Amino acid sequence: MKLSGIIIAGGKSSRMGADKTRMQFNDKTFLEHAVDLLKDFTDEIIISINRETDLGIHTVKDEIPDIGPLGGLYTALKNIQNNAAIVIPVDTPLLSKDVLKYLIENYSEHYQACIFEVNGKTEALVGIYHQNILPEIEEQIRKKDYKLQNLLQKSVARKINADIFAADFININTPIDMERIK
Repeated sequence: MKLSGIIIAGGKSSRMGADKTRMQFNDKTFLEHAVDLLKDFTDEIIISINRETDLGIHTVKDEIPDIGPLGGLYTALKNIQNNAAIVIPVDTPLLSKDVLKYLIENYSEHYQACIFEVNGKTEALVGIYHQNILPEIEEQIRKKDYKLQNLLQKSVARKINADIFAADFININTPIDMERIK
């Protein structure tokens, strides 16, 4: 099974006060870390971002701006070469290859999405999404419902328990979050 990789990096970073793609952790930017994670599992990587990068990687801008991660997922899924993609957010610098390997081992093309549940919370932005979910995304956009959680409730999604990897899913949204992981 061939997979594409999608990095969701289109946020405004307003709570952080700085571009999260360029934040440094363990001698890499968040974006470099995300690319390194995906490159062993995918044959193409697309970054959903609203500006150019200097990494020489294909970037796409949201077709429908200002609707959050759903808009980034929608545009990126429409632009991948394969039928499915591993999706990760740029702001999870603790995410490991073990998590992605576990995800791939539990994915089947019978699902429109395969995502993690950590301590009872759905982690919608770390998962595998199949292009056959695009009609459901389009329907949600028509209804102005931009919540990924609602998409996953209406689609054929597999949730995998990942409590043992809980630390991998820490999102960095503020300077305080950044200090905590250091």
